[in-house]
Amino acid sequence: MLLVAALVVLGLGLMEYPAMHSLVSRVRDKPGFAEANEEPVDLARYAEKSANYTAMGHTKNLVFLGDSRIEWGDWAELLGRSDISNRGIAGDTLPGILRRMRSSVPDDEPVCVIQAGVNDLDKGAHASVVVAGYRELAQYLLKEKKARVILTSIILVNQERTRLNQVIMECNRELSQLAASTGMEWLDLGPSLSPRGCLAPEYSEDGVHLNAVGYTQFSRALAPLLPASR
Repeated sequence: MLLVAALVVLGLGLMEYPAMHSLVSRVRDKPGFAEANEEPVDLARYAEKSANYTAMGHTKNLVFLGDSRIEWGDWAELLGRSDISNRGIAGDTLPGILRRMRSSVPDDEPVCVIQAGVNDLDKGAHASVVVAGYRELAQYLLKEKKARVILTSIILVNQERTRLNQVIMECNRELSQLAASTGMEWLDLGPSLSPRGCLAPEYSEDGVHLNAVGYTQFSRALAPLLPASR
């Protein structure tokens, strides 16, 4: 029943926001985007969280957008400010993020910090497909929302997952070029979190997600790029 409810919520969301449906469709049409990559890891939880974000109504103008690496960070406390809305969903993918843009990002020239893509790559999406998804995301945020976008590099994983790290690094090289060509701001988290070419063990307990020390490093790297607190 929970899965059925999730599908209903997603279906209603796509019907309500045809522009987002069009964006997601274009991402799905890119070569190499396997069917498994089209949905978040936990569809029921995605639907619940997305519905909650919609029901919240007002979203603050500094928005953190992405997957578990965003959701599990206490950004207001880390950065010492009260003007942040955390719109991360654990397990989310780029198509999932595209689906919920209207409910996750306000209209009045927001600042968006984005950390996403590792779930897509881990499920087999090509780096070029993830970059294409980011291009769609940039198009919507920059043109429709008039947003200032801070694109953070996809955080590497531990040294045991060499192949995934290689794909992440390839993707980050392309994302840095995309940021430069579209007007997004680029924050390379590699020097802060992965100085030896993989996520440093002191910053993670499981080799993928950040611990408290890792989030502190992330927030220190990010803080200089953020606007003054309103």
